[in-house]
Order: sequence, then structure tokens, then C-alpha cells
Amino acid sequence: MPGILWQTDDDGKALLTDVARACGAGRAQLWCEDDLLADITLDGAAVTWREAPIMVENEPWGRLCLAFAATAEPATLDVTTNAVTRLAARVIALERTVQQQRQQWEQARAASFDMLTINEEEFGRIILDIHDGPVQNMFAALSQVNLLQSQLAQHGSGLTLEDHMELQKRLPRVSGLLESSLTEIRNFIGTFRPPEFARRRLPAVVEGLIIQHEELTGSTVDLEVEDSLPMVPLPIKIAVYRILQEALFNAHKHAGVSRHFVRLSMDNGSLCLTVTDLGAGFDAQAALAAEAEEKAGHHIGLRGMRDRVKMAGGTFTIHSFPGQGTRIQVRIPLYEH
Repeated sequence: MPGILWQTDDDGKALLTDVARACGAGRAQLWCEDDLLADITLDGAAVTWREAPIMVENEPWGRLCLAFAATAEPATLDVTTNAVTRLAARVIALERTVQQQRQQWEQARAASFDMLTINEEEFGRIILDIHDGPVQNMFAALSQVNLLQSQLAQHGSGLTLEDHMELQKRLPRVSGLLESSLTEIRNFIGTFRPPEFARRRLPAVVEGLIIQHEELTGSTVDLEVEDSLPMVPLPIKIAVYRILQEALFNAHKHAGVSRHFVRLSMDNGSLCLTVTDLGAGFDAQAALAAEAEEKAGHHIGLRGMRDRVKMAGGTFTIHSFPGQGTRIQVRIPLYEH
């Protein structure tokens, strides 16, 4: 690379030529370690070589080699120290300038690539928010409605007082779910996130989700939160909320899980979320492969969780086998945020 830089540095070669002439040399070479930066010839008869080390800022940098005619008395190279040092300093300055320009170009290139994908990522995030928020609420509301329809079909007009009381309990839940879905959709149109996330700490947000899940499904969720949990940036807070929401509902919907274990902790600067159940389990790798190949139709649960973690700069791991339950582990570094 240094040699390439010197191919376009005519002033540097001119300076090397001046050094050779000042020493009475017919040829001069400038080396940086094992890289030949420049080679100029003034007299083809010069065959007797002398070399001198080059120090820049008291550090070894390279060497200057001068060739003299066989009949000439080689000049003392010490007299060229200042000129050689200036020559080497010029090379270093040039190389640093080009490196800085290269870094700036690479940064601009990376930024342009980011701009090409940012719209697609934002679109994907909106889809995930809608899927994991309003769609989940609407699914829960639909489940409640189906249950009510089943009870009405079973009892007909002969509803007992207990049945009426149960209906009075379930109908407000359905109404609340639908109202929550409409509210979130309006929020997505404006800010793409539920407004309460901004003012509430992550443990409070997670606790609210767990309470809602327990009320809607009758499941039990054991939550463990580390005391030293720091403040979490809003995008990470939303990502953790959505991942946990999807994990709980997926386990309840597909595996019939009635008890979950959730843990929030910190490990070496990373926020860790672990969701465990003792349900039926499944072939996690096959499910991920099926979703990647779009064989799973409109179900984007596992891929959605994995994509959310990736957007947050973290890692997503799932351990599940038929008959052995499921454990989901998420690690998101906070120091970069």
C-alpha cells in the first residue's frame, strides 16, 4: 500500500532526488520496512550501495539506500539526516491522510448501505408491532367471543345466574381488548409505540404484561427481576416487551402451557431475558427453518422474536425439544445504547 501512495507523489520523489544529488549518489531507494516506496536513478553506473536507518519520532521507520559510481568516493550519509527525516515524515503524513480519507469513504459507504435497508427494517418493525400488539389482543378477544358463543349455544335461553355473572365478567374483557387494540393502532400511526412505555421502567412494563396474560389465559407466570437492573432505553424496552408477549402467548396458544418462568437480569453489560416453560416443547430448529423458508404461512412468531433481538444488537437462543419444554434466552448489550 505505501508504494501505491508514492506512485502519485511526485513531490516526494523530487525530494528523494534532491537527497541523492546532495550526497553525490547516482541512485536512491526509500524503504519502509520491507516495502519499496520509491526508486529513482540519476546514473546507471552507480553500483556501490550504502544505507542509513530512518527514525521518525524516535521510532525506527525504514531505511534510505544510496548507490554510488564505483570510481566515486561515497559521501557520508549522516549529512542527510534532516532531509531523510523530512522525506520520511512526508510519506507518513501522506499515508495518514489517505487512510483518513479511506476511513471517511468507508463510513459514507456503510451509511449509504444502512440507508438502503433502514426503510425495510422500519417496515418490518411496524409489522412486528402490529402482529405482537393489536393482533395478539384481537386474538385473545376472539377467543373470549368464541367461548361465549359456545356457552350460549350449550345453554340456550336457560342461562343460570352464575352464567349471567360469568358473561358480565367476560364481556368487559373483550371490550377492553378491542379498545386497547384500537388505541395501539392509533399510536402506531403517530409514533409506532405505546405511549406508556416511555414513562414506565422495564420491570413495571413487564409486570403489567404478565398480569394481563394471567387474567386473559388463567396461566401463572413466575417473575424474577434482578435488583440492580438499570434504566433501559425505550427501543430496548419495547423489544423486550414484544418478545415476552409473543413468547407467552405462543406457549399458551400452541402448547397449552399454564405456567411460565420469566427472569430479567444483567450479565456483563447485557440485559438478559429468560422465558421457560414445562410444556409440550417442539423442534425449534425445524420451526425456525420453516419460517425462514416461509413454509409457516402467516405465523412469524419465532422469526419475529429473533428479528427484534437482531435489530437491538443482541442474541436470541431457543432450546426446545418435543416433550421437554421450551427455554428462550435473549441477551441485548446496553453499553452501546
